[in-house]
Amino acid sequence: MNNTKSSNSKINEDKKNFKEEEKPTILGRRVKNLREAQGFSTAELAKKIEKSKATVVMYETGSRFPQIKDVHILAKVLNTSTSYLIGETDLPSPALTKNDAKSLVELIKIHVDSNNLKKRDQDILNKLEELIKTTEKII
Repeated sequence: MNNTKSSNSKINEDKKNFKEEEKPTILGRRVKNLREAQGFSTAELAKKIEKSKATVVMYETGSRFPQIKDVHILAKVLNTSTSYLIGETDLPSPALTKNDAKSLVELIKIHVDSNNLKKRDQDILNKLEELIKTTEKII
């Protein structure tokens, strides 16, 4: 019986320590900051994500948390990652796709004379190119 009481006490303590409002608050603050930075009103963002203005306000204030599919839509519309919106990363820029990375390497090669690069910089460019090739094989 003592183990059950101790176990229940631990669960209740964990519940107190878990701040359920923390993630919606992070998401809400980030949605609002990104929306404002991109010059959208709440009504404009609502239209883009096919929700009501009131829903966007609830997301931003943390009184409502969007469904997973809506977090993905918000990320796409706000040009960020879902990881940034929910607080898993502090980097608001979405990750590069394979095509973005390939284009970046090609642009660097076009605009930089490889012969004038320092050995270290040339090595970095070569490693980046290899990483892209390797990633393509895995995926």
